[in-house]
Amino acid sequence: MHKEGEGIVIACSHIFITFAVIFQLKTYYRQIIVMKTDLKKILAVGGQSGLFNYLAHTRGGAIIESIVTKKRTSVGIDAKITSLADISIYTDEGEAKLQEVLESMHSILGEKDAPSSKSNPAEIKALFAEALPNYDADRFYVSHMKKVVDWYNCLKNYASLDFEQEKQQEEQQQEQQVHPYQGNHHHQQQEKQPS
Repeated sequence: MHKEGEGIVIACSHIFITFAVIFQLKTYYRQIIVMKTDLKKILAVGGQSGLFNYLAHTRGGAIIESIVTKKRTSVGIDAKITSLADISIYTDEGEAKLQEVLESMHSILGEKDAPSSKSNPAEIKALFAEALPNYDADRFYVSHMKKVVDWYNCLKNYASLDFEQEKQQEEQQQEQQVHPYQGNHHHQQQEKQPS
């Protein structure tokens, strides 16, 4: 049997350990909660599948990292690179930013994945009919929708669907250098549709 003093020490140790674990869990979940995706730094690269994080500018182009595999590679300045922040989807009234469409999809799907690009086209079209009911069917094709659902699932499973808003991005831009591909004549400033 433990003496009374030893029992108090053991109990205090257990309490200390419990509080330490709780603190670590709080810190961990706080990091998850504050993680936001900046679509200006998420890139689609012509000729390569998936999405990429922009890491750094080089003389000959940029260093990017696959969101899925985390493999880093370099791309030339003549590569067709598009920031997801620059992509819009045609609607009957004009255009809708891709971020708005992804947020609308998230509100509908919750924690579920979007239909894959290999799903029945009718299922994919049904999702967009709900997420963006006024999309322009004459200019926003199923092939475009397939790209968007693939991007959605990639962001959901390997990044975050909690996006940085314009105000947050402006504050960050005041502290950091402007993204090297902004203003580059090879970078499409306003991509009308997923190509």
